[in-house]
Amino acid sequence: MINRIVEKIAYKKSNKDYSLNNILDYVTNNTEYYKNFSATDLSSFPILTKDIIRNQFENLKSKDLNSRKWWINTSGGSTGEPVKFIQDKEYLLQSRYTTYQEKQKLGYKFGNNFIKLWGDEKEILNNSQSLKSKLINKIKNITFLNSFNMSQENMFTFVENINKKQPKLIVAYAQAMYELAKFVEENNLNIQNVGSIITSAGTLYPFMRETIEKNFNTKVYNRYGSREVGNIACEEPDIAGLVITNDVYIEIVDENGNLCPNGIEGDIIVTSLINYAMPLIRYRIGDRGILNRTKYDFPILEKVSGRNVNMFKTRDNKLIDGEYFTHLIYNKFWIKKFQIIQKSFDLIEVKIVKDLDENKKDLLNIEDGIKKIMGKQCKIIFTFVNDIPPLKSGKYLYTICELNEK
Repeated sequence: MINRIVEKIAYKKSNKDYSLNNILDYVTNNTEYYKNFSATDLSSFPILTKDIIRNQFENLKSKDLNSRKWWINTSGGSTGEPVKFIQDKEYLLQSRYTTYQEKQKLGYKFGNNFIKLWGDEKEILNNSQSLKSKLINKIKNITFLNSFNMSQENMFTFVENINKKQPKLIVAYAQAMYELAKFVEENNLNIQNVGSIITSAGTLYPFMRETIEKNFNTKVYNRYGSREVGNIACEEPDIAGLVITNDVYIEIVDENGNLCPNGIEGDIIVTSLINYAMPLIRYRIGDRGILNRTKYDFPILEKVSGRNVNMFKTRDNKLIDGEYFTHLIYNKFWIKKFQIIQKSFDLIEVKIVKDLDENKKDLLNIEDGIKKIMGKQCKIIFTFVNDIPPLKSGKYLYTICELNEK
């Protein structure tokens, strides 16, 4: 009974009709930036970029923002260009509800044993989890395994926790889950009774899926999303592709911004249907993908060419998820682009494109955060550059471990 009450509070469904028509009607009447576009024609809206968000930040705000419980969030920097934007409680509640629905489709119910192999840089910087995080995890029956601290010793502990809890669901960074699966295989360990696994926050390549499923003896479901718009799409049983959530509207466009035919790869353009605090209409998220609207009665993403997160390595063979380093740069708004490169075990280069003059305190905090995980002997070089060139695909790598290339 208590679980049901807590579940309703944690995953409250909004009564609002989140549709494309409604959000377009809203933005043309309630934001300065979108006021001159046609609410009945999505194609009349320009493609939204990170630079536009930076330059038009005030004009993108909703006129009723003061009546909302809102906060500033930042992108994950998957293309090396973090950007700030606004979200509110309404967005958060709907996003949580959608996430819970995805878990339910895989057999998870509130209160089931649930393991999260995710990154928490605060645990490393502060040497412990916050009291709030511990309380939330206890209520939701979540066991948190920090993917930012995957030493050999810790990975043995991770496996022990997984076998002890026998979770109905594991949610993990794709790269971290793959590294843990390789660790299980290399050490001839056995994993017992895991229900399902959801991977996110990175590209799940076929070889990674194969290794994870073989060593955890269960199905892996890939999830695609971002800080800017929340969950975008997730795999479901018996469906070939990622099912797009009701929280977003997806388009695929070519290099000129024209819509791609069904089944043709192009840039992913996302319209958030649930963020009324700062509506993001036709947002170029920085990934490429293939949209199929005819295979089923609902649209799916057949492919996402998403983020490539490298695992960094310490001299004692501890693996550090590249996401740890990007988290150190969140909310540093003077940084326009960045790229963090591990040159050797004891040398990290941080390339930065400045939007404003550098903040010396921020640089010291970044350096301190890197040394806390890589060791005091690690040398950090800050290189200020005019630009960081993309790959041939047009994508940026925001973390690169050159040890992986040797």
